[in-house]
Amino acid sequence: MGILKVHNEDVVNNTGIFLKNPAGEAGRYLLDYKSSSIESSAASVFSGGPATMVITSTGEVRGWGFNLTGGVNPNASPLQAYYNGQGDVVITGVKQLACGRATSQYTMALLNNGDLVGWGPNPYRNVNPDSATNPWLDETYVILSGVAKVSCGESHTMVVMNDGTLRGWGYNGNGQVNPTSATTPWTDKTTVILSGVADVSCGTEHTMVLMEDGTVRAWGRNSEKQSNPLSAKNPWTDTSNIVVSNAKKIAAGAYQCYVIKDDDTLVDWGRNLFKSCNPQSALGEWVDPTITILSDVKDVSGVQQGVIVLHNNGDVVGFGANFSRAIYPYSSTNPWTDKTAVIISGVSKLVKGYTSNSIVVLSDGSVRGWGDNSYKNLKVDSSANPWIDPSVELYDVGVPSATLSWGGGATMDITTDGEYVLSDGSNTITAEVDYSELAASDKSDLVRVELYSAVKGQYNEGDHMAYAPGDSGGTAVWREAGTSSTPITDIHRPGCGYWFKETGTVYGGEVGPWVPWNVDQKVEFNEGSRIVKSPAVSGGTPIWEVGKTGPAITDTHVPCGYWNKK
Repeated sequence: MGILKVHNEDVVNNTGIFLKNPAGEAGRYLLDYKSSSIESSAASVFSGGPATMVITSTGEVRGWGFNLTGGVNPNASPLQAYYNGQGDVVITGVKQLACGRATSQYTMALLNNGDLVGWGPNPYRNVNPDSATNPWLDETYVILSGVAKVSCGESHTMVVMNDGTLRGWGYNGNGQVNPTSATTPWTDKTTVILSGVADVSCGTEHTMVLMEDGTVRAWGRNSEKQSNPLSAKNPWTDTSNIVVSNAKKIAAGAYQCYVIKDDDTLVDWGRNLFKSCNPQSALGEWVDPTITILSDVKDVSGVQQGVIVLHNNGDVVGFGANFSRAIYPYSSTNPWTDKTAVIISGVSKLVKGYTSNSIVVLSDGSVRGWGDNSYKNLKVDSSANPWIDPSVELYDVGVPSATLSWGGGATMDITTDGEYVLSDGSNTITAEVDYSELAASDKSDLVRVELYSAVKGQYNEGDHMAYAPGDSGGTAVWREAGTSSTPITDIHRPGCGYWFKETGTVYGGEVGPWVPWNVDQKVEFNEGSRIVKSPAVSGGTPIWEVGKTGPAITDTHVPCGYWNKK
């Protein structure tokens, strides 16, 4: 019987898993696994205007607030301005929402299978580029498949596809969708705007992207220096311009760009009239993204012309325009400039979308919020406006658990530390789950891990993992990063070639699976700290990646079939 230990590491969108072999435990079952979809948006909250949308821990979408144009629930009858839909399920099987503001609010929903649907006001074909029907109220119509991420601005929608390409549609008056065209609205959802994209976030009329290489770019409206802080050109249409490097997370404000860098520092640029970029600066436009605004930052969300920031310890602070106390509920001071004042603690997630209010999810699934409550879009049973009490629960989205299964066997919910015995129907394996290593702020993320005995194994010579296949000649070896620089020898090589980790887009937000890869496609593998590209055909000579050095790789390194991480 093998043992598998499950840890938390920030693998995808600051949520995810890392499968770790405990010391002294080596064997086939430790190697034979694949990890499947990480639903990082489960138990989350979204907004695009005077309404609140949630994805519950079970993947259900519900919402409340302004629904006169069907942006919350297209099936509600009648459509009404004050809609309490906390008890109504709009759609299920959803892993991400995005909300825009067009004529109050529209909603896009990314399903678990990668299909994108949407509903609500469609004046610029911002919901459905295939139709001029407005509002669009068919939440079953698949607008696009193979989608990995979605974001909405005021009236435009942008998506990152599974292959890392960026597409979009909707209002294009400032080139915020397709900067190479003056056509508006832009309705061609097949046009590739950019490749190599990891994430996207939309402001009022600008778009910012996080590239796979950690650089950040932006385009569209630039009258407030929100797209290119070093240029007065408006609109800005150069998608190749790099504003920031070494970034890991992005969020657009109405006229701002916010970036969390690899060292957990926050930088930003754009309109600063209400101190929404640098609260200590009198400049109307903040144009220096090299200045650290805050440190120890986990997440950030633009709230109209303000911003709320989640620290790694679960505390939330904010600064910027404080109309309706949307940033700091305990004071009417506007703008709010004290970026150290803690608003609420124990927070897991921040609201995402083109939002007017601050809304958060606590680690126990409790939704809290503050700001404008004109349409009872925060507190459904209160006419108080603004709503300024973050201590009151607005809704409970629940706390999803991790799940484990093996070889197609039964799935088990994982909610606490301990050992879980899994079966594939004939054999068993023990999964030792170190769930306490998940920070409290991460426990609301749904993680699925599946174990399979049919997958041969993997190793990564320069990273955390060093696995040899369990059935093709060689001893399974675990090696932590940095403990050894000795190259893995032939004994670790399976009968049909080397094992390697493909670099680039993580398909569909997944960690894994490791699958066979045809040799007629160019891929990469990691040999120590050096990266080489394989030839297009078996038997050719691999080529060192530009900027990398190392001894020549001979044909003996070219197997009859590579393996990689899809």
